[in-house]
Amino acid sequence: MNPYPVPIDRIRRKEYPLLNSESLPTRDSLTLTRLDAETTYLDHAGSTPHPKSLMKDYQKLMNAHLFGNPHSQSPSSLRSTEVVETGRLRMLHFFRADPEHFDLVFVANATAALKLVAEGVRGHAKSRLWYGYHADSHTSLVGLRELASAGSRCFFTDTEVATWLSEDFDIPSDELIDGQGTVDMVINDADDVWHATKQGALHEALEDGTPAFHSIAALHCALDVHTRLYGCMSDVSQHAGHLAALLYTRMASLLHSNGTPVCTIYKHSASDYQDPRTQGPTIAFNLRTCRGAWIGKSDFERLATLNNIQLRTGGVCNPGGIASYIDLSPKEMRENYAEGLRCGNGIDEMNGKPTGIIRVSLGAPSHMQDVEACVKFVARFVDVESNQDVQLDHPNPSGRHKVSSKCFFWGRRKEATGVNTPRSRDAEYAVQIMTQNTQAAQAAKGEQSYLLVPEKEAVLDLMVLDKKSLKDAVQ
Repeated sequence: MNPYPVPIDRIRRKEYPLLNSESLPTRDSLTLTRLDAETTYLDHAGSTPHPKSLMKDYQKLMNAHLFGNPHSQSPSSLRSTEVVETGRLRMLHFFRADPEHFDLVFVANATAALKLVAEGVRGHAKSRLWYGYHADSHTSLVGLRELASAGSRCFFTDTEVATWLSEDFDIPSDELIDGQGTVDMVINDADDVWHATKQGALHEALEDGTPAFHSIAALHCALDVHTRLYGCMSDVSQHAGHLAALLYTRMASLLHSNGTPVCTIYKHSASDYQDPRTQGPTIAFNLRTCRGAWIGKSDFERLATLNNIQLRTGGVCNPGGIASYIDLSPKEMRENYAEGLRCGNGIDEMNGKPTGIIRVSLGAPSHMQDVEACVKFVARFVDVESNQDVQLDHPNPSGRHKVSSKCFFWGRRKEATGVNTPRSRDAEYAVQIMTQNTQAAQAAKGEQSYLLVPEKEAVLDLMVLDKKSLKDAVQ
């Protein structure tokens, strides 16, 4: 199934070489880890990879034209002004928004857009900000309740939100921007402080300072490449949704030999992976052992990284959704915070409940091989009895090693000029690649100890070390 103008195999081969082989820096910025196998990228909801032709087109554009600050009448400035305004119109068309009824404001990111709207309402003298938001909202949306001088409300169902949106609470745009944004005139005097807000198009008053015209130039290139490769967003939705439905079905069918599911998948009762109007190409889940114990999300991500699979774990900036599906009460969340739970600190379970989720998400360049790789990896957890019984293949031809929940990794040095470094190509070194510890890690090999010094030239093949050997190796 390929709804695109270009076959997806050709798109992947030509446009996404980093999905075939990728070099990733470890958290110790001086050490470079080479992942020679094909990379399976499953975090398109976080950020989707860029196609190669986009960078070529943008480089060609920047080398061919001079762009100046648009607040002038020079040729380079007028060119930038044209880029910004045509970019605005193209994005309105992309979102199927009629310019007669809609305007588009360029901002730094989605959070900046939310703050702009809230501050616009709050700054209007005739209005007090009352704020409603969904329980599953992103943290940036939840945070706006702090600006709500007239109070706020958390809606727990889509029906509640729909009822609220049906009410008439519109504020005219000229009132919304009162006292906000860019100005036409400013008086700075000890006895006279005054300004006049821009009175033209809405975006003129709301955009802070000079728009990022170089980035907007890149937007033109991105729109051209997107259309050339993928056609339209409905085609992307069809493609990614089809793959997500296959992945969901196969993950949901993974069972331990005692009949219990491997994956606990978090899904709204009304969502259907066959219907993109109710479900996007994203799967949130956790894993259980055959005895019902939770497998740590952080351990899972480390092992996924070892197997060249990139995904996301944690609270995914959605505290309400996490609390709802994991069944965390406000009291439990406060207690977890008091006991040290923080985003990304590796605490995976508290009081018998997970502290977050594992998330895989598909996008425009996703391929069936991504689905196959994900299912194959998750299937390795079938019939696992505990966190300490996870077994994974690795490049070491000598066999298989058990992986503890601590999940440290061995590396085989291909090139090295460090302290006490043997020249043997099979020498192994303990490397804490998933921690922020920048100190050198000491490893024992037989009766001899070696010190691994992080180097830019260091290239490692990753493999797994069992817990006992790790304890003996790292001092």
